[in-house]
Amino acid sequence: ASQDASGTNSPAHRHQSLLATLRRLELGGAGESDRERSRASLRTNRARLREVPFFEKRSAEDAQKVMSGEVRLSNGASVRLGELDVENASKLAMALDVNEVVCVELIVASIENGANAEDVGPAAVGIYLRERAAALESLLVVLRCADGTSPVDAVMDGELVDYAEELLKDGTLFDRLVKLVTAPPPGGPFLVASKQNELALAHGAPPVAEQRALGPLDKLVDIRGRPILRQECVAQERRLVVECLFHAARVMPPSTANAQELLVLAGKSAEAMKNIDGVAPEDLPMGYGSIFAAAAAFTPVLSGVDAAVVKTELAKATSTTVNSANAPPLFSFIRFAWCVLALDLGLTEAEEGIKESLKNDALEAIAKVLKTGAFQDDHPVARKQNLEMVHAILTRYLHHNLRKTALHRMLTDGTGVKPPVVENGMTIETDPAKPMADLCALLAEIYRQAPELSAKCSSLKSFLEIAGDGEHSVGSLVKLLELCTTIAQTSEGARSIFELLQRSQGAANWDRLL
Repeated sequence: ASQDASGTNSPAHRHQSLLATLRRLELGGAGESDRERSRASLRTNRARLREVPFFEKRSAEDAQKVMSGEVRLSNGASVRLGELDVENASKLAMALDVNEVVCVELIVASIENGANAEDVGPAAVGIYLRERAAALESLLVVLRCADGTSPVDAVMDGELVDYAEELLKDGTLFDRLVKLVTAPPPGGPFLVASKQNELALAHGAPPVAEQRALGPLDKLVDIRGRPILRQECVAQERRLVVECLFHAARVMPPSTANAQELLVLAGKSAEAMKNIDGVAPEDLPMGYGSIFAAAAAFTPVLSGVDAAVVKTELAKATSTTVNSANAPPLFSFIRFAWCVLALDLGLTEAEEGIKESLKNDALEAIAKVLKTGAFQDDHPVARKQNLEMVHAILTRYLHHNLRKTALHRMLTDGTGVKPPVVENGMTIETDPAKPMADLCALLAEIYRQAPELSAKCSSLKSFLEIAGDGEHSVGSLVKLLELCTTIAQTSEGARSIFELLQRSQGAANWDRLL
């Protein structure tokens, strides 16, 4: 097969072309011709962006066309296929579950880019995965714009909001994105794995007992002929999917069915991440991304009771699932986010849910995620949005903590920790003030990575004053002082902490410390 497959409508290029038009808008200074190209590309790809995973399905009619040895490409040209071309296209269609004519276009594009016609599979699959990633990145640009995270173009931002809402309105796209994370990887099971990976097992990869040779579709080449691993491409794709879910949940409250699907996905991730050190670094973003996406479903973009009202139905419908007994610590953070929403809505389960979340180490677990290298090396926009969301949850929690004595007391009175356990004849007790220590440690980690956020928490000063006046264990006092030290990174923060420590009461003041 040898024929020009270039053009924005080719399955080998169309999502890259869409992404390029959106990136041009993001750079700023776009003209009306740039906007028209973006509008045209968005219109052309609207149906495909809803039809995850973005490619036409297999067809008996198209399979017959390929078998006949002559196919018309998307650019209108006809291409004659040799026996090997027909065999390669049929194998790709079966392996990827993609339309047979689309596979011919992938093969043509691969050969145009220098691939050997006799071994075109790795390059064709590389282009296919690149196009899937480009579709997800394009969707991500639209969703980030729609929820206000990253405006794209002053003229087109409103259009992109409408476009996103149209994509999401019936819940189909959300459902397909969740299923894309849990589906078997494109190309079939991986034949290589460096070690047993619990998180991968939770999302469609088969168990691998030992190191095995690379399979025929495991080692690919990219558009420039450089070797890449399919496993890494799939990990990157799943990271993009859960980030799309994060923003989709913020643009439009998910339906009850969609929310339940997301909670099941997050629950599997939370279970697999109980031992976070045992998770492969490339899989961590997908794992913690699903946790953040589920928490985002219960976290209004704007703060306050009025903003929370639109999520009333969602909160009530998911109450039983979110408040499941014996949940893993990371899932308990989702419960914590739900409970903060429930506090805004005045739901009766809220305070008890906060207590159970603290008992299950929800705040400690999410702090561990924020400290991982994978999180801190994540895309700056993704890292910033996740830090801001966790901070928004804590900000609303502190708002209620200052107004409800029961919420503040459970941080130090022992009701927010698990009861003593007996091991080998010894009674092991948890520090009653561990929840206070966990809260301070989490805030400190957020402000270490994003010092500017401390000025955006209206309740922080009052909370620090009350916490400083209270009694502490050694552990909670140390974490409180670490929080104070972190806030003091900025000149304004240093001034407020100096004034705080001048107070004469409680454990945290200059007289006691010096």
